[in-house]
Formats: sequence, C-alpha cells, structure tokens
Amino acid sequence: MSISVIEACTMVRELTDVPVTILSEKEARVKFSAALRFHEAQEYLRPEALSAFLKELEEEEIVVVKDCFRLCIVFFLAKGEPVAIGPFVASERLEGVMVNGLAGKGQPAVPLRELTVYRSRFPVLEESRALHYAQCLLCGVYGRLVERRRRTVDYGMTYLDWEEQGEVLLPQAGLVEERYRLELEMVENIKAGKASSALRCYRQVARRSAYLRNFYGDNLDAHRVRAAITRTTARMAVMEAGLPAVLVDAVTTASSRAVFSARSVREIERLTEELIRDLCNAVRIQRDRQYSKRILCMIYAIEHRYHEGITVSDVARELEMPVDSLVKRCKQEMGITPNVFLRQTRMKQAARLLRESSLSIQEISAGVGIFDASYFSKVFRQEFGVAPSEYRGENLL
Repeated sequence: MSISVIEACTMVRELTDVPVTILSEKEARVKFSAALRFHEAQEYLRPEALSAFLKELEEEEIVVVKDCFRLCIVFFLAKGEPVAIGPFVASERLEGVMVNGLAGKGQPAVPLRELTVYRSRFPVLEESRALHYAQCLLCGVYGRLVERRRRTVDYGMTYLDWEEQGEVLLPQAGLVEERYRLELEMVENIKAGKASSALRCYRQVARRSAYLRNFYGDNLDAHRVRAAITRTTARMAVMEAGLPAVLVDAVTTASSRAVFSARSVREIERLTEELIRDLCNAVRIQRDRQYSKRILCMIYAIEHRYHEGITVSDVARELEMPVDSLVKRCKQEMGITPNVFLRQTRMKQAARLLRESSLSIQEISAGVGIFDASYFSKVFRQEFGVAPSEYRGENLL
C-alpha cells in the first residue's frame, strides 16, 4: 500500500517536527529560499540556483547539502516531485562553522550573535536520522523499501578556506591522483549536461589543489591560468558531446575575455562556474530538443546578448546565413520566429528584474536591450497582460 507524496511529507513532518517541503512549484522554491538564505555565501539558496539544482536531481539518489554555516538539507525525488527534509543542524555548537575569512573574500562578515540566532531556528538532528526519515517517506510513497545511493554536496569551503581551517592534506601524489579522478568525473558530468554535479566536482578539485599554489603562485594571474585549464577541459568535454564548434568557441572565448578582465579571485571563480553552467545547458538543449547547430548558436547568441540591443539581422549575419533562411529554420525547429524568441527572452529577463530588483522601468527597459521605455511597456503588456508596474506590485519578492 502506498500513499501520496503530500500525505507522506505531512506524516514525516508531524511525527518528527522536522521541516519537510515539496519544491515542485516555483512559488514554493522562492518562499523556501527567502525563508532560509541568511548570507551571500549561501549562493545555493538563490531561487535560480535552487531550481537548477533540483532540475538535475536523479531519481536513484538522495543528496545531502551542507553549507558554510553547517546547515544541512536532504534533497530527493519522490515520484518526480523534489522534496527537501530540513534544514537542520548536526550540533548546536559552532565548531567547524565558517565565520572568519568571509569578509576577506568579498562577502560581508558574520556577527556571531546573528549567526547563533539564525542556527537556533532549526532542529538539531543527526544526518543519519534525517536520511532515515527520507527512506521512511519514500517507503510510504512507493509502498516498499527504496534503496538509493547517497551523495553529499558540501558548499562549506572553497580551496581558499582549506588552509585556514587547518585541514590535514593528503600527500602530494595522493592529491594529484584525486584531482585527476575528479576532473574525469567533471568531464563526464559536463558531457551529460549535469551542471550541478559538474560544479560539485569543480569545487572539489579546487579544494584539493591547494598544493598548486606552490607551483603556479596565488596571484590573479595564477587563478587565470587555473581557469584556463578548466575552460580547456570543459571545451573538450562538450566537443565530445557533439556541440557545434562555432558555439563552443563563442562560449569559451567570451569566458576567456571576462576572466582576463576580472579583478578578484571570487570573480574568476564565478565566471568559471558560469562557463560550466552555460556549456551544460547547451548540451541539455541539444540532447533534449535536437536543434540544429545554427539554431543552437542562435539561442546562445540571443540569450547572452539580448541586453545589447541585438537584432535578428545581427544574429543572421554572425551565423553567415540570410535572415529569411534563419527565420524559416527557426520556425521549423522551434515553432516560432527568431523575433518572437528574442522578445520572449527579453520579457522573461525583464519580469525577473521587476520581481527581484528595485531598478526603474526605464533602467529595466534599457537593461534588456529596449531603449524606448514606452515601447517596452507596450511589449511587456502584450506578453504578460499587465503593465510592468502592475506586474511588479503583484510579484515583488
């Protein structure tokens, strides 16, 4: 006998007093993120990052996520529905919690009192007990014992924190071997379009590569070198996955230029992670929708340059094909014209800025590549049925 996912979640929640949340709906994810995110370092709790992470959850796994404040959440799929058990903390004490050093990495410092109050909101629970609750919930949903592999994603430290935490490092030979193993795993995840898993490997490689500082140094140029190594590895992976060379070149060249201009280690790390996400997303689009090489390139160009005032003619010229041919092929493969896709992309980004920022309508209009605010308002109303100001009033986070 089995029960619904909602019934199973309610049962576990009532029996244990541990938060259990179904995160299928966007509204639920936004609410979950808003309630839990305490500090900028908790990047994984941004609604967009959380949605991307949940999208890549696999049915046969249970994932334990830990962050720099040792907050823990257990994620898994129950009949396709993403479920979170937690947050919880393994101990009320603050041993191992990353507090010092955050400000030095371009993030605000953490007042100890505020952190203590924040952590006190969550139940104290052993990780093994939370995993047991997850198994009980799955047993109720499927009507039988469900065996799943366990995976841990630890956002607790970047490799910059490794030495500060007094971590005992493996001998150099062991580090090299482990690094190569993780890089191979990262390549396989990139080829499969699994951004979350690929980023996990990338971060673990960074943590285990502290010894490279002695070889390359630890200045900005050294970090640019390491970013270039990752970029080359990722490029080879997506070429093996079948992405068109012209698209791979466009993505990696843009990333290379941005890294060259970066002015902090944190910015270089962010740009490298963006590169991995972009390439994985392109792999998924090609795999799931089977677009031609030129339509894939069109999608990338529009999604990454919509804010520049780019036109369909500009895109066609870059792809070295007549506008009429691009329009025809786009309608055949996507069911819409390039102009419609460009408009939808701009309006989707405008809606996000209206929800998440305090920018003026004029600033948002210019920010999505439409420099006439009146025309922008007209197009926005056509897309969403309400004026930008009304949309913001109804949806502001």
